[in-house]
Amino acid sequence: MPQTADHRPTPNASGRTAKRPDAGNQVSKKSLRNSVAFNLLCVLACLAAIIMLTLGGLRIYTRHGQEIEVPDLKGMTTEQAVSTLDKAGLQAWIDDSVYFKQLPPNTVYAQSIMAGSKVKEGRTIRLTINTAQPPTVPLPDIADNSSEREATMRLTALGLKLTAPEYIKGEKDWVYGVKVEGRNVAAGARIPSTASVTLVVGDGTYYDEDVEQIQGLSTDDSLQIIDDTPEEEFSPSSHSPVNAPSAY
Repeated sequence: MPQTADHRPTPNASGRTAKRPDAGNQVSKKSLRNSVAFNLLCVLACLAAIIMLTLGGLRIYTRHGQEIEVPDLKGMTTEQAVSTLDKAGLQAWIDDSVYFKQLPPNTVYAQSIMAGSKVKEGRTIRLTINTAQPPTVPLPDIADNSSEREATMRLTALGLKLTAPEYIKGEKDWVYGVKVEGRNVAAGARIPSTASVTLVVGDGTYYDEDVEQIQGLSTDDSLQIIDDTPEEEFSPSSHSPVNAPSAY
C-alpha cells in the first residue's frame, strides 16, 4: 500500500510543536481589522458628541422652547407698560402717537404684538400712545390770497374744522383773514388740529357807502368825492390783517 504524507506538525528540538507559517498572518490581519473598527467607532462617537454639543449650545443661545406671553398693555400709562414689559423680559419702544379726546392721555392706545401671543425673551413691543395734546398743523397762506371756496378746501384737507364765515365789507367771497378761537392768526403759525377756524370773508358790499355819497350829486361833485377818497380804501388788501399775531 502506498504511504500517505503525514501533515501533522513535527516537534522541534525543544520538544514543542512548530506553528504553521500562515497562522501568524491570520492573527495579524484579525487584529488589524479590530483596530480599524475600533478607530472608526471612536470617530463616530466623537462626531456624535460634537453634534450633540453644538445643538445644545444653539438651544441655549437661542433659548429654544422658552417663550413669553405678551401682556395686555392697552389702557396702561406709558410708565406702567414699560415696567410690565421689563419684568416679563421684553423691550418697549414708543413707535407712534395719536390723539383721542375721549381717551385718557399718555396711555397705550395700541401694541404691535397682540396680547397673549408667544414670543422669545428680549422681543421688542412697539407702542402707540394717546397724547395729552392734539398734534398741530401749519396754517396755509390763504388770507388775501384765495377765495372762500379755495380756502375751505385747503383747510379741510388738513383735517381742520370750519365755523360759519365772518363777513366784512369787501370783495365778495374773498378771504381777508383767518381766526382761530376768535383770534387772528398769520400764515405759517402752527395751530391744533382740533381747533375751530373762522374765515373772514368779503360780503360784496364794498362800494355801498361810496355809492350812497354820490347818489343825486352832479357829475363834478361825484368826481370830486371820488378824487378825495384815499386810494387804500378801494384796495381789498386794506381789509386783510397785517402781521396778525399767532394765536399759538
